[in-house]
Amino acid sequence: MTTEKKVTIGIDVRGKNFNHKAKYALSLLRREIQKHFRTTNFAISTAINEYIWNKGRINTPNKVTLIGVEKNAKVYLFLDTPEDLKKKNELLAGKKGDVKDEKETVSKSSNSGENKKEENKTQQKTESKPKVENPKKTAPKSADKK
Repeated sequence: MTTEKKVTIGIDVRGKNFNHKAKYALSLLRREIQKHFRTTNFAISTAINEYIWNKGRINTPNKVTLIGVEKNAKVYLFLDTPEDLKKKNELLAGKKGDVKDEKETVSKSSNSGENKKEENKTQQKTESKPKVENPKKTAPKSADKK
C-alpha cells in the first residue's frame, strides 16, 4: 500500500556559519523529515540535494516543498517539480527511480575507503621506486658589472 503526503518544510539557517549553511540545511531537512513522517527509514531524491545546493553553499532556500511516498515501510521524498514527479510516478509503477538510500551509501563509502587504503598499501610494497639522486643545485651565474 502506498500513501502520499505533501509537506512544506522551512529551513532556517540564519546565524549559522556561512560556509556551512547548505550542509546544515540538509541535516535540518533530515530532522524535519523524521518528525513529519515518523520514521528514520527514508530516501531523499537527488533533485532535493541539487535544489538546496543550487545557489552555492551560502545562499540556501528558505523552504522546500516535498512529496513523500510511503512504499514498503520506506518513505521516498521528491521535490514538487514536474521532473521529479515523473520519477515519483516511475517509482510507483515499479521502475527504479533516481533516489539514493542514505544508509546504503554510507555503508558502501566506508567499506570502499578501507579497501582503497589496503590496496594502496599493497601497491606501495610491491612497487619499488628507483631512487633518483638529486643533483647539487648551483647558484645562477650573475654577470659582473663593470
